[in-house]
Amino acid sequence: MAKAWLIDAAKREVREVAWENVRDMHDLIGGYIEAAARLPNDDVLYVDEEGLLKQQTDFFLFALRPDQPLCGNGLIVGPETYDEEGEFVRTEDPATPVEVIRRMVRFVDRAWVESWGRANASEPASYVTTLGPGGPQTEVIARWGQVIADVPKPPEPEEPAP
Repeated sequence: MAKAWLIDAAKREVREVAWENVRDMHDLIGGYIEAAARLPNDDVLYVDEEGLLKQQTDFFLFALRPDQPLCGNGLIVGPETYDEEGEFVRTEDPATPVEVIRRMVRFVDRAWVESWGRANASEPASYVTTLGPGGPQTEVIARWGQVIADVPKPPEPEEPAP
């Protein structure tokens, strides 16, 4: 078992967890994993790759990814190690102390994220750059205003019957 730092957005806490394989990572994050940031010491932050497609109420900001709020949980693991032949051996425990990670995380709610999306509505969220004879050409695929507006909202709580 390896250790990791779980950024639990619903509980608004960062804590140590144990994990053994990718399935455990999926369970801790709540979906398929996607690398979101690499720390200077090669620790890696993973998030749910489909987080923007799910009904979200819990988000966080990460100091090394100030360009966007992240949906749901995050998981920080140490770097992967390989043998002399380049074969994967294991993932190390994170080298970054949990106290440092706690200072790098800011929990935010959906209202904050929606306000951020409106304030950054015209900023590119996704783009492709191609190289051609005329130089680089960049095409914006999506802008933050639309990306955040498209995050599914959780159902409204039902009013109690009178």
